Amino acid sequence: MGFTTGLTNSLGIGVPHYYIDDHGNEWDANTYAMFVFDSSGSMNDIITPLTNAMSGAYFSSGSAAGQDGVKSTTSLRAELQDLYATGGIEGAPDWNTNAATNGATQYNSHVTFASQNDENWVWWGRHRYIASNSWQTWGSLGGSNEVSNVVMVHVINESKPAHGVENNDGYHWTQYGSETYKDVSHTVVSGSGAGPYTFDSISYTDSTNVIRPDVIQKVTSGVVPNVKSNAAYDQYVLSAVTDEGATINLGSTTIYNTTVSGVSTKQVTFDQSVNFNAGDVVTWRLKSYGYYTTRGDIDAGTSASLGGNANEFYTSDPINFPDYRNSVDLFRRHLSGQTQNGQSYTAGDGFYGIKDTGPNNDNRPSLTVVVIDAGLNGGNSQGNYVSGHTTITGPRAFSDTGPGNMTAQQMHTQYGVVEGRDMFHADRSDTKNYSLNDFNDLLAWNGKSNLLTATMLNRQNKNTSQSYWKDQLRAALQLNLSF
Repeated sequence: MGFTTGLTNSLGIGVPHYYIDDHGNEWDANTYAMFVFDSSGSMNDIITPLTNAMSGAYFSSGSAAGQDGVKSTTSLRAELQDLYATGGIEGAPDWNTNAATNGATQYNSHVTFASQNDENWVWWGRHRYIASNSWQTWGSLGGSNEVSNVVMVHVINESKPAHGVENNDGYHWTQYGSETYKDVSHTVVSGSGAGPYTFDSISYTDSTNVIRPDVIQKVTSGVVPNVKSNAAYDQYVLSAVTDEGATINLGSTTIYNTTVSGVSTKQVTFDQSVNFNAGDVVTWRLKSYGYYTTRGDIDAGTSASLGGNANEFYTSDPINFPDYRNSVDLFRRHLSGQTQNGQSYTAGDGFYGIKDTGPNNDNRPSLTVVVIDAGLNGGNSQGNYVSGHTTITGPRAFSDTGPGNMTAQQMHTQYGVVEGRDMFHADRSDTKNYSLNDFNDLLAWNGKSNLLTATMLNRQNKNTSQSYWKDQLRAALQLNLSF
């Protein structure tokens, strides 16, 4: 029975809560840990503290040679290195300076780190990263080594299921857990009918009280609001609300701004007659979709061509994510060594490739996979653009509007991948499973206690505290192992 940490939502997301675990695995000298950090951009600020928390110095001051070393409290090395020592530890009371026997060399070979320029954590476990640009198969690791436990800790942001941001994969159609909108207003100067209308200065006040004149602009790639397009990044609803409260749905209306070359200042041409008068105040409402927005909400006209009906949820249905389906199918095969969702397993591939390897041909290690999603603050604690599109500046809002302050991406990982809700597994009428909710069943061959879990943090992708990240990583390591 080990003393381990878990994360319970009732105490607040990402807050370590300690409890006694009677089925965990013991961390021993044959335990391997692999940390993979997302370096795609949105959490670059925390890569250094994460790396230092994992592999920082053993001592915060002093040394073993001087027998005055003070163990670091912000580096995992100061705790885990001792577990690999064979001839006395580096710290007190042994003061062993020999890296080959004090655990330092073994720690470096057993605890590895990689930085990956993507967020597809389901894909990361297909092999063992030794460093960012170096990896080996799991079978190769087990070839001459006894392996009793494997821990994969993936620290990510915007935990998306595809290799890249692809419109046909639908993943970045929203960052928002639930539908979120923001309003900006300006006054009609002149115009009639459908326009063009000229408006006064378009401005709004964001959370930092900075007046921004470039609220709404035409997307130069040709993307128009409310219409699915191959050039789109996120989709959103854009409507106009008059000072009398009437709402005008803009459809494919072209929105202009002074940033567009050759276009008159602050002009808008509508695709219907609106008959605004000079002095009318028009409010532009930008609404970003939520995790459970339906296809019909996004694009009713093409929902059938997407493979389903307009009532199906878009972000929460893997039918819209071909790259994700490929990734999760692969990981399921790699874990189980069996055909999954009609796709056959290739001998030797993935984690199953480690089975019965090693000096005694008996490697069947436990597997723990912990996904830590840092959560978005959008930069400068302003949130993300409600428009979603990176070329449309405008009002911001925090995207952690889902249950438990989750973003849409966090909901995808927790609800879809980990729990198998909705069309990932629970609501399917066929036998396919596009989740990992049967993680222990997939690993039944190892006869061990295995764990897949996600820790959803709130707006921590700019938190540069090494101590904070050391605590998060330590808690992750102890969810299914004790030390």
